[in-house]
Amino acid sequence: MFDLDVSKRKVALISFDTNYRSRPEKIREYAKMINIPFSLVKNKKELNSLIKSYEDFDTILIDTGGCSQRNDSKLLEMRNIFEERGRI
Repeated sequence: MFDLDVSKRKVALISFDTNYRSRPEKIREYAKMINIPFSLVKNKKELNSLIKSYEDFDTILIDTGGCSQRNDSKLLEMRNIFEERGRI
């Protein structure tokens, strides 16, 4: 089981969900409540830069807009964003 006790681990939240304005704001509020950093990124370059800046963190949670398993173009887009990083 994955233990995400933020009092024991350095955790950061990143949102890559630019489809809906309200969702990242809700995640920002949650991050503020549990006192961890939150960032919103709009493209792969920003994401890679931010992940690099969080190198000393134990866990980085990345929120995406998600998509249907039948939406091949969106799945390909998400794959292109994450594939070069390997397992994050």
